[in-house]
Amino acid sequence: MTKLNNADMDQLIHRTVQGDMVAREELFRHIQQFLTRMELRPLGPYSRDPDCVGEVCTRVVSRLIINDHQRLRSYLGREKRCFASFLRVVASRVAIDLARGMRQNVAPRHESVFRWVQEVEYSEPECAQSSNLASRLQLLDVRRYLRCCADPVDADLLTHSVSSSQSWQEIASRHNLTPNAARQRVSRLRKSMRAWLEQHNR
Repeated sequence: MTKLNNADMDQLIHRTVQGDMVAREELFRHIQQFLTRMELRPLGPYSRDPDCVGEVCTRVVSRLIINDHQRLRSYLGREKRCFASFLRVVASRVAIDLARGMRQNVAPRHESVFRWVQEVEYSEPECAQSSNLASRLQLLDVRRYLRCCADPVDADLLTHSVSSSQSWQEIASRHNLTPNAARQRVSRLRKSMRAWLEQHNR
């Protein structure tokens, strides 16, 4: 698709607000192409996630066409116009709204800085191999805790100490730790997990 300059884009927007459906479809394709390349920073680690980018595109288009293209008409009324800058502002606001409602963001809604958690998936064989900690706390509880463990190293260490047959040497070497340092770190994680489970009415 050819990249349009501001004058061409203004023509496309003029035709869109006047009801030209062909122009409208072309404009939306340009918007989608632009947002796919744009880094949606408010979404943190999900800024390139196809589902999240697609949702942002859908919401941006909805905002632009609501109330008879009110936002597009307002844009055309500006003395100095740059559609790329205008689109970045709209997309950033949409991304912020989306990020606030995502379950992976554990920050309170009133906070301006988002806090993201790592989600860890487990297979049934891993559940069958679990021992010690898993037999007392159940791997389901481990899953719940790890979803609130933002440090990927901590998540990996705890996961492998619970559900893997690897030795401490092998587990520690994954993160350039000594076996003793890995054991101590996992021990602290287990205590934190027990406290977290008690707090959240395990």
